Amino acid sequence: MASWLLTAKADSSSDPADTATVMRARNIPASEAFRFVQSKRRGIEIDEGYMRQLEVWRACRYEIYEKVKGRKTPKRLYAEWIEREVGERSQSQLDQYSQYHGSYKALSKDLFLILSDTHGKETHSEDRLLQHADVAIHCGDLTEESKLEEYQASIRILKDIRAPLKLVIAGTHNFTMDIPAFRKKVADARPPLDPDLVRQVYGDYGDARQIVKGARDAGVIFLDGGSHQFVLENGALLPDRGTAL
Repeated sequence: MASWLLTAKADSSSDPADTATVMRARNIPASEAFRFVQSKRRGIEIDEGYMRQLEVWRACRYEIYEKVKGRKTPKRLYAEWIEREVGERSQSQLDQYSQYHGSYKALSKDLFLILSDTHGKETHSEDRLLQHADVAIHCGDLTEESKLEEYQASIRILKDIRAPLKLVIAGTHNFTMDIPAFRKKVADARPPLDPDLVRQVYGDYGDARQIVKGARDAGVIFLDGGSHQFVLENGALLPDRGTAL
């Protein structure tokens, strides 16, 4: 009978759990993750059943269940694995396996990438983040001087991040995102600023916001006041019920 990742304990004594953790953190195949764990702790072994299931887990993007019409349902690849590896079993037996989902869930925690103060600086290809995250949060200061070209550069950085949801919060250097503040800054400038030069460098009122909001198809969402709640790909709520974001 194949071993079940669902029963693996997420602690340092569990070789499958450690391998799974490395897999997800680096988004690498099970065999490569296992070799890495072996290099740190000699003499460990994982049977073929675990390795096959780990690869299915990775193919399912590290979440084996999805919501279908409001019900938690195994994803197609995982359902096929159950049929292939477990064979014919009664529903009650399969339900028994599902009770271990709590310990499996310890390996399926959502990964958050937190960044800030990119200040419109470009990144080199070798510096780009390769790790997958469930949520990326840019905590402010997309730009240094709120110039359009700086917003565009930071949006390129966000688009390169491997996360389905990328939340953006404006910072103190992003004054053009606050249209009333932008208008006041221009009106109070002494000597008066050339309107054409302002538009060339900073854009019209609302252009900066449009650059950020225009990246929504890439998962970029600007948090513009109020409270927000998002459903992640694994069905989890961000933030959880009863809290505000």
